[in-house]
Amino acid sequence: MQLEFTQEYWINLLIEFLGEPRKQIEAWVLNADEIMRERAKNTNFANLKEYQAYYESKELLCGYIRWHFALAPDKRKKVTDLIKPNSYILDHGCGIASQTYRAVVEKNCKADIFDISQLITAFNYFVIYKHHLEDRIKIIDWIFFIDKYMPSEKEKYDYILSLDVLEHLEDAGFELAELSNFLKKDGKIIARAPFNLIEDKSHLECNYNKNLEDMLKEYIGESRYIIVEV
Repeated sequence: MQLEFTQEYWINLLIEFLGEPRKQIEAWVLNADEIMRERAKNTNFANLKEYQAYYESKELLCGYIRWHFALAPDKRKKVTDLIKPNSYILDHGCGIASQTYRAVVEKNCKADIFDISQLITAFNYFVIYKHHLEDRIKIIDWIFFIDKYMPSEKEKYDYILSLDVLEHLEDAGFELAELSNFLKKDGKIIARAPFNLIEDKSHLECNYNKNLEDMLKEYIGESRYIIVEV
């Protein structure tokens, strides 16, 4: 089955995966912003159990569909347009990994992906096996992955995607430094991080005054990153 990139197609995937009625799925997709911002207000992100629970909700999974397809078509494809054919990609905090799936399907890329959410990871397994992409996309355990390779073995990716992830992390600089080890010498990180979106409490307060470009220069290197529009 060919993977398609329309909202209706991905809603149908959610219906099949979650086993919920179409009306419920469509309501979660439509109201994802309000639902998740309200939930974030009532979540203590310093508490590990509450932090993890926030990212394990069906509403958040549906929200990824909304946030992807709410973007104008030119913005949706912009990330994929930056990636050269036949590249090897790491998708850092992938969510539904829509940009990576598009690069794999349309540009013959290969990818490793990971997300902290077990529910979102299970959804990605579902998408990968339903569309017979298991030889092109691998789901990895990031913590195990970091420790698996010697420094000389880590420089393997042409691109690392970090899209709307860093603003949720307590130590975004440390994470960027770790990611930089996995880039090839001519590789690039493609990043987006709305640090100043303070009305969303899942964006941690410690990041409010950070500047993405300054961080990328410090931890990745002057010519090794591309910032995409929020």
